[in-house]
Amino acid sequence: MINTRGDSYAVNISSGDFLEQVKITSGVCDFISRADKNDLMNSSATPPAKKGLSKTQLDDASRLKAAYHARKKVLAEQGVKLTQEELAARCGWSGQSAVSQFMTGKTALSLEALLRLSKELAVSPADISPSLAAKLGLPEKMRPSAFSNVEPATLGTHQIPVLSYVQAGQLTEVLEIREVDGGLEYVQADDDIGERAFGMRISGDSMTPVFDEGDLVIIDPDIDPVPGDYVAAKNGSREATFKKYRPRGFNQDGVEYFELVPLNEDYAPIRSDMCPIAIIGTMVEHRKYRRKRR
Repeated sequence: MINTRGDSYAVNISSGDFLEQVKITSGVCDFISRADKNDLMNSSATPPAKKGLSKTQLDDASRLKAAYHARKKVLAEQGVKLTQEELAARCGWSGQSAVSQFMTGKTALSLEALLRLSKELAVSPADISPSLAAKLGLPEKMRPSAFSNVEPATLGTHQIPVLSYVQAGQLTEVLEIREVDGGLEYVQADDDIGERAFGMRISGDSMTPVFDEGDLVIIDPDIDPVPGDYVAAKNGSREATFKKYRPRGFNQDGVEYFELVPLNEDYAPIRSDMCPIAIIGTMVEHRKYRRKRR
């Protein structure tokens, strides 16, 4: 519950979602004191339709419709379907009529509806309604375009350990990561990353120019490599190595052999028919970090 107190009355706003959607930045938390009290008092998920909407409100409807179609196109390219009914459900509304009325200009946007919609469409509130967004007190530079080629990246709550090359090499000898020697660092990863996945920081220059020293790669032991994949492997030493996987054919006994290929031509490939190699896991993610010029 949040209390917005005036001189002679108190207003209670009890939407947890509403708070989440206005926390666009840490500086927005105090927006209520600057927002128009009447708008907040009358804000509801689906306010009653109003006759004769102003040009500003109709423009808001047009921008909302454009943002919806833009988001729908982006998601379609990712194989995800977005409908007005789905959008309404994500906003916590039953049926798609509320979304339809907002888009067609039959119902004026409320501040709460704006915040819900902008969050689900991955745009700034100002991209849909500059006039309502002004009540949030957001500076103009914090209102990105709805048609920017950048959108926020998200990480799940799943945490995975980051192993050294020596620790990763032990995974061919033990079943559980918790059994490796030494302390572990953890990083966040997407929720769909395998339970046995782990991270490794690139060491050396054998994989330049694609992989630089210090880059983080996420390795999943439960994914078998295919030609061209990058893998973590153990090549007879105590340490793991990180290289490109390239099958080479079958030996006289019908056993497939492969080689681990460095991207830096100054280093030689390692062949499984010439020395024992055990694949530890396949890379599923590469995190590259920008480095300051010296």
